[in-house]
Amino acid sequence: MDNGTEQKIDEILEVVRFIKDNASTQESVDDLGNNLGKRIEGVENNLTRKIEGVENELSGLRSELQSVKDEILLEIKKLEDKTQTDHDALARDYVKLVRRVEVLENQFKRLQAV
Repeated sequence: MDNGTEQKIDEILEVVRFIKDNASTQESVDDLGNNLGKRIEGVENNLTRKIEGVENELSGLRSELQSVKDEILLEIKKLEDKTQTDHDALARDYVKLVRRVEVLENQFKRLQAV
């Protein structure tokens, strides 16, 4: 064999060794797939737990918000009732005052006539 052929054979052997040393086997690809599958499953489980936690917190906040809303509506109703009561009392007082003014005007007219 001449030097050129030997050199080519050495180069080919070097490439073959490199491929052998660095190439993946089906088993290593399967292992990688299994590991990735487990990691993805772990991430999914973690996300599921976190989402459930957020949903629980939102549910609690909704409940608190509804309680506050109910309290505000109750206070508004009380205020409306008080306002109506005050308005009714003011209207009664106004009618009484109008009658008193009428009585006083009539008395004044009688006194002027005398």
